[in-house]
Amino acid sequence: MGSSKEESISVRQMAENVGLKEEEYVPLLVLFIETSICYLNELKSDILKGDSRKVYETIHSIRGAAENLGIPEMSEIAKVMELKARKDVLDGAEEARETLVEKLGYLTEVSHLRYN
Repeated sequence: MGSSKEESISVRQMAENVGLKEEEYVPLLVLFIETSICYLNELKSDILKGDSRKVYETIHSIRGAAENLGIPEMSEIAKVMELKARKDVLDGAEEARETLVEKLGYLTEVSHLRYN
């Protein structure tokens, strides 16, 4: 997967970045992951349909949550998608969605290591 910001930062660091203890942060991260899985599946369908309004609404939710949880790379990818969708441009949206899926996979790995 390479060395992204998410992959180089620990769960403890992400928690500290938003002013939480790791044990407070991990359940929020798990909720973000579970919700984002649904959103990313929805996003795939919306992209295939060419529904830029729905893409905007869905990616806006992901961006806001990623931003609030201190997950900058996911937030930035979502922000670019959001701005494009707002302009009714979906070029590159599926590739960006796939990148978000990869980032979410990493977060799933690290959260389960801490959650179990």
